[in-house]
Amino acid sequence: MVERVAEYRVEIMVERLYVSAVIHALKDAHPYEEPAFELVALVDPEALSAV
Repeated sequence: MVERVAEYRVEIMVERLYVSAVIHALKDAHPYEEPAFELVALVDPEALSAV
C-alpha cells in the first residue's frame, strides 16, 4: 500500500548571509527525518565578466 501525505513546495530567495539559518529552520520545521531541498545560486553574468 502506498501512503499519501500532503506535501508543500516552497521557493524563496534569500541572501547568502541567511542560507544556513534558512536550512536550519527548514530542518527544524520538517516533520520527517530529512527534508528534501535544493539550493540554486543566482549569478549576475555581468559581475563574472568583471573579474
